[in-house]
Amino acid sequence: MPLPNPVILVPGITATDLRDLYEFPPQLIWSLTRNEYNRAGLHPQDRRYEGELPAQVRPDQVFDIAYKEMVLDLRHDLTEHADQPVPVYIFGYDWRQPLATSQVQLRAFIEEVVNKTALTRHYFADGYTPQSKVNLVGHSMGGLVIAGYLASTGRQSGVERVATIATPFKGSFQAVEKIVKGTMNRREREASRLTPALYHLLPSFTRGVTIDAALPQTDMFDERLWQASVVDTIGEALRLRGSGAPADAAEILRDMLAQAKAHRASVDGLNLANCGLTTDDWLCIIGIGAKTQVAMDIKLDKGAPRFVLDAPGMIDKKPTRGWRTGDGTVPYEGALPNFLQEADTVILSNKDFGPLELKDKLLDAVAALHGILPNMNKLQSMLVQHLR
Repeated sequence: MPLPNPVILVPGITATDLRDLYEFPPQLIWSLTRNEYNRAGLHPQDRRYEGELPAQVRPDQVFDIAYKEMVLDLRHDLTEHADQPVPVYIFGYDWRQPLATSQVQLRAFIEEVVNKTALTRHYFADGYTPQSKVNLVGHSMGGLVIAGYLASTGRQSGVERVATIATPFKGSFQAVEKIVKGTMNRREREASRLTPALYHLLPSFTRGVTIDAALPQTDMFDERLWQASVVDTIGEALRLRGSGAPADAAEILRDMLAQAKAHRASVDGLNLANCGLTTDDWLCIIGIGAKTQVAMDIKLDKGAPRFVLDAPGMIDKKPTRGWRTGDGTVPYEGALPNFLQEADTVILSNKDFGPLELKDKLLDAVAALHGILPNMNKLQSMLVQHLR
């Protein structure tokens, strides 16, 4: 029996540490316990770089609380013989950047993993070559990176099987909340408004979204539907940090929205057959039964749009009620990809934790199911079965 392909995990947004290499010694500015929003924010005129310069921020290790257990279990369970390990790599990336940028980096990482695996003694003996393939596992936004990568590379992707966990293929209201309100403080909100990747997570489904009749009946990627405060924040960032040729705050917002809309169109248009894949090659796991934002209104208030995210009924506390459910971050509507039928997906809830998963049940009680799903034993068993 041939050895399983090497596996690459692509984590979700914010789940990779960021470290400033400009400092001596290099300083961690973003991690599970360290959130320096002001230093993680990007420059309004060129969002490839940091807002507070000089700096050289690079991705570091991923959050072990979310992925360590899954990665170690895959390394142990995918192999039939201890002396023939199946490599499971982690693709840590700069989750602030547009997903097209991360996809280019993923392509180079896949090539590196394939070449390394072809040099490994037991894989070389098994016939693995630099033309062989990998399997990909994506959690949350990591699944969008994978889907966009496949849509852009087709049969040249070098991918044989895919598994996605709690991926917002059609977006999440939490991205809107993060951009508009922040979830912890003003510094986070201001950095979020200049984080291109967050706009890639905007909801593109229509059920649950009500737009005032006096406003354009389009979607969240239309800048005309956005609150003026977002443009004002970008304008203030330009005032504080701008240099060189003048830049327009509204144009910066339009650019981030346009990039996000183009990426969503590529994911929506993904054709598995064009990538040499079938529905059996894609394990799509969706979480439900957690308290989730499932609706929002865009109202006309004093001549300008205003987002309403806290009206009664917009946050559903019931475990399973048709489409009004989710994993605490991604509503069910946002988790359904165009390239699969609902029957081709796997549904999991907190009821699927085993009786001995006490730590994960405790984490689920204080955090959203969305972030804890990769730790679920049942899910990990599904991954092993799918990736072998």
